[in-house]
Amino acid sequence: MTIKMTQIPLITGTVTYCNDSKPFEGVVIDVTSTAGDRVASTITGPDGTYSVSFSSPERTFIVSAVAPGHVIPSRTVTLDDSGRATADFKLGTLNLTKGSWDIVGLDRNDVNTGPNQYLIQIRVRNDALTTANNVTANLTFTTANPYINLAQNETAIKYLGDIPPGVTVDVFYLWR
Repeated sequence: MTIKMTQIPLITGTVTYCNDSKPFEGVVIDVTSTAGDRVASTITGPDGTYSVSFSSPERTFIVSAVAPGHVIPSRTVTLDDSGRATADFKLGTLNLTKGSWDIVGLDRNDVNTGPNQYLIQIRVRNDALTTANNVTANLTFTTANPYINLAQNETAIKYLGDIPPGVTVDVFYLWR
């Protein structure tokens, strides 16, 4: 009589902050198949560690670490002969800074004299250790003033593409 033991896959790891390597509690760890099907999910503990087991005949998985406001890194892991794999993450953020003034308005009481358009610049720097994929900038108005708007043919949403670690991308908006 032969008994075949089935190994239950186990993926473990630690999630830390990118800048100081402190443990990152509350990060959602998602495990998906290479076809994109969600297999399992868990949350990191106070020490930043996680352990997730599940049932699957596959040997290769994609593990992602998800926390609001942080770049979402992914790792492809292949289970070893014992059915185990490790995926550690360091989560970083996109840093936004003003490159221009954040107050706009006319410099005269006559709207037909002087400048009536303003260029707003925002600098987006990837402080994470992984590429931020498919980044978009979305400008939101914080004024109820009906005379301050984006210029004609300007859009509030701009696609910035992928931003590698340490790279800064400038976003410009034309106001009127």
